[in-house]
Amino acid sequence: MNIYKSLQCIYDGERISTERARRGISMRQLAEQADLDIKTISRIEQNQVRARPQSVGKIAAVLGMDIIDFIIKEAPSDKIDNHQSGNNGG
Repeated sequence: MNIYKSLQCIYDGERISTERARRGISMRQLAEQADLDIKTISRIEQNQVRARPQSVGKIAAVLGMDIIDFIIKEAPSDKIDNHQSGNNGG
């Protein structure tokens, strides 16, 4: 079973940004080490998207943290917006 499928949470992008800065890691370095696009990192840190647990898990691993450290709250699974792109009419 994929544990990420069971996690329906809202993540704290500001905390990700803070922890990244505390470690002296640039957004570009984080993106490369987490195997994510730098635009994705930027959007997550600015809370512009509902981050996927897989992405936050990769970020947490690079920062030496656990995905749980970035959870603000659990979201009802029927209210989750799975759109990751900026093409959602906004």
